[in-house]
Amino acid sequence: MLRSLQLYPISFPVAELAGLLKRDYGEEGVTLSLADALVAAVAIHNQLTLITENIKHFPMKELALASGTSV
Repeated sequence: MLRSLQLYPISFPVAELAGLLKRDYGEEGVTLSLADALVAAVAIHNQLTLITENIKHFPMKELALASGTSV
C-alpha cells in the first residue's frame, strides 16, 4: 500500500506557508502543532484534499478537508 502513495516534498514555499499558518493562527489564539501546519501547507500548496479524523486540528479555510471516518 505504501508504494501506491505519492510523496510531496517540504519545499521552501511549503515550509514558509506552514510558518505563516502557525503564526497567523497563533495570533488568533489557535495553537497549531508544527506537524499539522506542515501537513496543511503541503495539502494547500499542492491543491490536495486532506483526509483526516482530526478535522478540528485543521481550521484553515483554504484547506479542502474530508473526514477519515467517511472514506
